[in-house]
Amino acid sequence: MKMIKVVLLLMFFVFTSTQIYSQETNPVVDNVSFTYDGSNITVTYDISDAEQTSVNVRVFISEDSGVSWDDSTNAATSGTGSVTVSSSASSKTIVLPYSGSATSLMVKVLADDETAGGSPCSGIEKVYYEGGPNSDAGGAYYTTIQIGDQCWLKENLDVGTMINSSTGGTNGDGAQTDNSTIEKYCYNNDANNCTTYGGLYQWDEAMQYVSTEGAQGICPSGWHIPSKSEFETLISYVNSQSVKFVDENETMSGYTPTNTSGFSALFGGLWQDYNTSFTGFEIYENFWTSTLYISGRPYLESVYYGSNFFSEGIGYNPDGYSIRCLKD
Repeated sequence: MKMIKVVLLLMFFVFTSTQIYSQETNPVVDNVSFTYDGSNITVTYDISDAEQTSVNVRVFISEDSGVSWDDSTNAATSGTGSVTVSSSASSKTIVLPYSGSATSLMVKVLADDETAGGSPCSGIEKVYYEGGPNSDAGGAYYTTIQIGDQCWLKENLDVGTMINSSTGGTNGDGAQTDNSTIEKYCYNNDANNCTTYGGLYQWDEAMQYVSTEGAQGICPSGWHIPSKSEFETLISYVNSQSVKFVDENETMSGYTPTNTSGFSALFGGLWQDYNTSFTGFEIYENFWTSTLYISGRPYLESVYYGSNFFSEGIGYNPDGYSIRCLKD
């Protein structure tokens, strides 16, 4: 086989966050190197972890000197997935079939000892609030996730009373209205879908009939509906770490979601007001922001089947989307 001469641009990647919960720390990857023989990239690295004996390892490839990265885990023939470290391990190997450009090749290795990705917010592991999908002696609660400098709820909000999307509500027309009750839709008017995916809320209901960016809305006290710029901060941080948003339980043919950010997005679909129907279940997830583009048209953030990443759009107030709360 003809060998291709490659300038090896090496880097190591350590998965950390700006705040650590309790004594949890992420694995340290060091001494990353690789060779390329024209058909395979062979990566070697050292890894250590003070707390776990098994960690998850993935490899990323860049063909443009680190401007963009491709998660090549699924193409790996050996060496990715769960790795036994026993405190530390030297000269671990990953072999990847590769036939792309060799001109500006870079490789990095990511290791994570959290099976669900990430760590809880420091000192705020649980938030007791209506609709929380977890419970203990203190009642229903949501869990938290620290991502960069931000503290998020790890589950979609599911607060309020379900109404029928066509015949429910104060006026019997399916609209969520300004009254003393928080109202929600559940996909296909099935309460079980709210249990799994959270409620779907019209923007005014979610904001509790104010239009102030960063309003608490239906979030717990001390939390708020994130603004467009706060979502952009989240997206920028997660993309810079080459990790992703989608809960691994969202498995479908030909698609392997990854959740190393710990955000745990789900494809819960939406309520579409203009044609009075639910749509998008197991295809995409839309989150309201608290920022208006123009009157009646708030910004939204969406994650789609097959992408793992967010894209920005503009919604329509009466549509029903998901809510994910951010700590003040």
